[in-house]
Amino acid sequence: MGAYKAVDRVELEHPHGRQHLAEVPDVDPATGARLGETLRAERKASRLVSGQSPHVVPLGATATLLRMLRTLRAALRTAVLTPLFLIHTMRISAKVNRIGKRDRSSPQIEAIAQEWARRFIQIPPITLTVEGLEHVDPGARYIVVSNHRSNFDIPVAVRALPFPTRFISKQEVSKIPIFGKAAVTAGVVMIDRETSRAGHQALNRAVVESFELGYSILLFAEGTRSRTGEMGRFHRGAARIAIATGTDILPIVIAGTFDVSPPGSVLIYPGQVTVRILPPVDLTGATKQDVASITDDLRLRIGSTFQDMTASQQHQS
Repeated sequence: MGAYKAVDRVELEHPHGRQHLAEVPDVDPATGARLGETLRAERKASRLVSGQSPHVVPLGATATLLRMLRTLRAALRTAVLTPLFLIHTMRISAKVNRIGKRDRSSPQIEAIAQEWARRFIQIPPITLTVEGLEHVDPGARYIVVSNHRSNFDIPVAVRALPFPTRFISKQEVSKIPIFGKAAVTAGVVMIDRETSRAGHQALNRAVVESFELGYSILLFAEGTRSRTGEMGRFHRGAARIAIATGTDILPIVIAGTFDVSPPGSVLIYPGQVTVRILPPVDLTGATKQDVASITDDLRLRIGSTFQDMTASQQHQS
């Protein structure tokens, strides 16, 4: 009956599995080649052009392999770079202590703080994006209020904000050899969690002293890192300190650091982190009676912005 009566069974790749084409002519009339060979040659050429391997790897296996490679890379960077960074931290802490004996307001201290933060976020590494800089007066002093999701929030904020920034830390940090003294010298404000009325006044004085050294103060309103990724209750300390010292509040929102350093994991992963600076809160005329409402408003603004940023990051990924 002729060449066109012969058939060749051809298997084609398909998203839902292999499909079989029966009754495919044995010979291509244009080339004289077996049509099955032609189709295979076309598929091979297409894969070469697109950079795909001729060996098909199931998507599930590919995803597993990529996760394994990501974890291995994170383990190597964590094991090698973290000890080196800790050694570097102790070395520059000793340098800050020497400079502080002469002049606590030396610009060298801020340069060292910036270098420390830069190296810190290079460990994963972190790609940092900053939004909302138009809301900031670089010459002003602020009580900066942020959500708190990771140990990387502090170096991220130090690098993101366009003015020298220090933070409030628990009193136990000051007892760490070399580093604790350097932190105090550099303007970090230590707080006793069992603060009394007299302790509040001492805290306010310490904040004002940091202002005089040229630093704004960063507070994490939740008090501690989120263990679930969800935003916790905001404490009222930021609003109280801002009113007591006559300082505006600058809300910022940090998104992305939770995935860089997940709670319970010793590994540090690379990631995209965004810091969005919101318009400052003018506290002119505010009193102690306004502390609760200011705190609630801060949580609402930071929380809604964080949700928007998280949704945007998930959409982009």
